[in-house]
Amino acid sequence: MAALFVVQSFTECRWGIVPDNPIEVENEDQAVRLAERLAPIKPAVIAVYRWNNQAEVIAMFGRVPEAVLEAANG
Repeated sequence: MAALFVVQSFTECRWGIVPDNPIEVENEDQAVRLAERLAPIKPAVIAVYRWNNQAEVIAMFGRVPEAVLEAANG
């Protein structure tokens, strides 16, 4: 299985913080840079590295929902 780098941002609405569409990028540097660019305009952003059914958070900004962190960390 190939490595997968995903940036997940969130939008605040009347129901709380909801996930946007995840964005897949090619490497860790792109994931971190994209997360940094989204951070000033989004209430929460997380960049995750996935490999062999494991996940590692590589960048996190804002109020990331607890359920998302639990899912990302397995």
